[in-house]
Amino acid sequence: DMVIYAPYPTITDYLIAGYVVRNSSSVYPLVGTQGSVTGYTRVEESSSDQNENGRNVHLFTGSSSNLMDAKQFPFPPMFNPDWQEGMEKAVYTQKKLTNDYAPVLTKSNFYNYLLRSSFVGDSSFLPIKGVKSSYNYYSYSYFLPQREIEIRNLGQPLPIWNMYAVATGRAWLAADTTITYSQVDGGAITEVKDMEYDGDNFQVKKIKTLSSKNELKEQFIKYPKDLGYHSSLSAQNKTALSAMLGRNEVSTPVMDSSVINGKPVSQNIAAYVVKGKQVVMQKQMNAIASEPFRDVLLVNTYDDQGNILNYKKYTESDVSVIWDYGRTMAIAKVINANTDSVAYTSFEADGTGNWTVNLSGRVSSNAFTGKYAYQLANGTISKNGLNAGKNYVVSYWTLNSAPFTIAGTQWPVLKTPSATSWT
Repeated sequence: DMVIYAPYPTITDYLIAGYVVRNSSSVYPLVGTQGSVTGYTRVEESSSDQNENGRNVHLFTGSSSNLMDAKQFPFPPMFNPDWQEGMEKAVYTQKKLTNDYAPVLTKSNFYNYLLRSSFVGDSSFLPIKGVKSSYNYYSYSYFLPQREIEIRNLGQPLPIWNMYAVATGRAWLAADTTITYSQVDGGAITEVKDMEYDGDNFQVKKIKTLSSKNELKEQFIKYPKDLGYHSSLSAQNKTALSAMLGRNEVSTPVMDSSVINGKPVSQNIAAYVVKGKQVVMQKQMNAIASEPFRDVLLVNTYDDQGNILNYKKYTESDVSVIWDYGRTMAIAKVINANTDSVAYTSFEADGTGNWTVNLSGRVSSNAFTGKYAYQLANGTISKNGLNAGKNYVVSYWTLNSAPFTIAGTQWPVLKTPSATSWT
């Protein structure tokens, strides 16, 4: 394309210059703007068709409550605004009256938003460049120095770059208000909760709760980066916190403390240790008011996937946990026994729950639970690692009318009646 310019203010001379018009358009198809997850701004929840037992009404943020309007961009949005949507704004618990509903509880949530910014002069947006047609330059090129016009005349036209703001960021819960209504006198109790976040990872560091009785409760939460100095932690525990930071495990709470009207109420600490390639919890400690810390939970054994195998609560007996389904699910819990003394299986999973079993002996023709049972004719079942000086209880379901012979049995076999053919 060619255009004739008359250098200002002279109109007797003119300049013929070639120029290039560059246009851009979004590669984001229009149909793509409707491809977001479908959400609802109002959801009604009830346990019966006619809401005889009352209902819960949930309100959520939606497109109408977006902080930023994508229309400011010259074509369909290059960002997904879903991060602003789907957050619960309020929930109303109501009981059913004859022709209406009466409030039981109302909770309202309030959010703060952090918008990314790398643009000096605009703290609310992350800018990107958009290419526009260069005709604007040439419409006013006679105001430019002759040198710039000559550069363009040499076949080096420059496009115009405009900055367009794209809203990106995150939202977090800043406060909530809970109102509980009396069903006797119609009065109400209000509780207002405010959250404070740290400036590094935006984790909750303080929760302040004020009740209608002017009781102020403050909860302080600390994370691995905050607790390396605490006197109740051993050198092993501090090493584990450093390892967590090295793995970017920054969001695990490791301590919380509560204060009511300025007076300390309680403190809780979770102490971690390094086990092989994993960082696992060793124990939980608690202190009431200003008393010294005491151990309230000890984790004695983990497997190589980080699952707890045995733990002990303060003043209580050991608890052993059996995992199966690829050690992703706990299938049994046994109180007052260590890990080596327990076993359980229903023959459903890929594992055998600490039993030694020939899994090819499973049958699917009849089963007490699930789909499988075990045919002892296909191989015995045994348990290794038992202490010959201790007594053990063995329980099982069988279709046999007589009990099985188990080596070392010292007491009569007890038979539990059943409504099925299994006993």
